[in-house]
Amino acid sequence: MLTIDSPAKVNLHLGVYEKNPDGFHRIESIMLALRFGDILHVECAVEDALQFSGLAVPEENSIQRAIQLFRNYTGWTEKIRIQVEKRIPIGAGLGGGSSNAITTLKALDHLAGSIVSPELFRAMAEEIGSDGAFFLSGGAAWVEGRGEICSPIPYPDGLSIVLVYPGFQSSTASAYRWLDSYRDQNGLPFTTNDRSQLIAALATPPCQWHYFNDFLPVLMAYGHFAYKFLLEDLENADFSGLSGSGSSCFGIYQDPDQAKRSAAILSEKWPFVVCEQL
Repeated sequence: MLTIDSPAKVNLHLGVYEKNPDGFHRIESIMLALRFGDILHVECAVEDALQFSGLAVPEENSIQRAIQLFRNYTGWTEKIRIQVEKRIPIGAGLGGGSSNAITTLKALDHLAGSIVSPELFRAMAEEIGSDGAFFLSGGAAWVEGRGEICSPIPYPDGLSIVLVYPGFQSSTASAYRWLDSYRDQNGLPFTTNDRSQLIAALATPPCQWHYFNDFLPVLMAYGHFAYKFLLEDLENADFSGLSGSGSSCFGIYQDPDQAKRSAAILSEKWPFVVCEQL
């Protein structure tokens, strides 16, 4: 049996720009893969089987989609049994579905004898979704386009992260609709950024970061006041923000002991809190 980690991600920075003719918005983001994530146990079997333990099972399962995609692209027809230790909340902005799908593709390729080229992996990742390309490489990346253009950047080691899931899911499709409407109603221009400065900031203490997430003011404007209270609870972090289009928020700490103390306090108020080293 092959056991493989399926990491969560956070967006330290997420700028959302114009909508392209294909219906997807152009983005610019700094993304980090985390130690925290799901765990997949994969093996060949007599019949296909997919089992979950831990958190709730997603309605639209990305793992099943990845299996079918792998078979369609490669012609490999072995039956597969996958057991998933589900730790990443669903609809949390942590990339759990895309991560599970890409991890499944990697596991199947290993079992099939490494038959997939890098080009074919990229093609399958694009079909998985906007976060697919990032999870092929993991680490830290500057992400552009609809998410399919990923450039590796230095990982900010030596920090701690506290993840907080507020107990409700966020719809990515709804968040983008609200963002478009919010900008139209308020006549807001797109924020311009200097890519080199944003990347260089990773080497500075997180208390000096000026990253932002374009979805945060939109979600708060549309009545999601929980984000305000949650970020207030993370005010002792050196940097805090929203991941993806919600609903998880996070705090970055230079002092690991402070991160642990904060996580313990947050756990008394919020339903899901994780403290990890980056």
